[in-house]
Amino acid sequence: MRTTWVTAAALTAVGAIVACSSGTSSGTGTGGGPTDGDGGSSSSGGSGSSSGSASGSSSGGTASAGVSLSVTSAVSPETVGGVYPSAGGSWAIVNLTLKNTGAGRALSTNPALFSLQTGQSLVISASPEQAPSECSASVSVAGGGQDTCAVAFMLAAGQTPATLVYDDLQGDTASVPFAVSPPSAACETLEGWVQGKSPSGACVECLDHVYPMDDIPSAACSSAGTAYESTCQSCKDQCPLNYLYGSDGEESCKCYLACTSSCQSLFQTYLTCATTACSSSCP
Repeated sequence: MRTTWVTAAALTAVGAIVACSSGTSSGTGTGGGPTDGDGGSSSSGGSGSSSGSASGSSSGGTASAGVSLSVTSAVSPETVGGVYPSAGGSWAIVNLTLKNTGAGRALSTNPALFSLQTGQSLVISASPEQAPSECSASVSVAGGGQDTCAVAFMLAAGQTPATLVYDDLQGDTASVPFAVSPPSAACETLEGWVQGKSPSGACVECLDHVYPMDDIPSAACSSAGTAYESTCQSCKDQCPLNYLYGSDGEESCKCYLACTSSCQSLFQTYLTCATTACSSSCP
């Protein structure tokens, strides 16, 4: 199945946010997961409240007074929690930021309160399988705060994601559209070299020598590879760099899309380094 990136459209009310960036949060929450490279939803202390209407959401989205919803990025990985989508279907992991800009009550980030509307007018509920940075039912965002987390949705064959919707069932609602963009250029380049092919000896040798192994400490991409492997343990376990160029290269190249945003970025930096270093050896 061809992997696609899903990225936020231009943000009109909360500023441009680059796909695959790691969100930061400044809201007040209860509970919540870890906040390192492999962590879950993140929220940190803040005080005070905001008055006036909500700032709205990205790309022409709508929101009730007191709520702001934006999509920082979204991706379509091969699996989520080791589960493949139904035949012909696809995954969508939506990385979002929910802000409380003056709601009368704390806003829950329970995944069940988010839904995805497809371009074919179907409404999809959050999947039981969730990403490492999933939104948490134990976290709520008090006035003046925000939380950045992710929600996964499984789409049936023929359905394309179009709009993320939030409804806390107590009158606070928001929605924001997001669009599908082409796959990662570096991942596509790598797959073009190795997928279903027998790369040349020069290509194989180059790819072997960009990986930061013990016997090649000065490999071309040691810095990028080490940054990924030392920060993203859980992602590393399912997406090891040394499998990128073997028979499982295609899946390894795609599986990192289910990692946290920060680890996606580190993995992508490594892929870009590898494809740049070997571009002359792997036509």
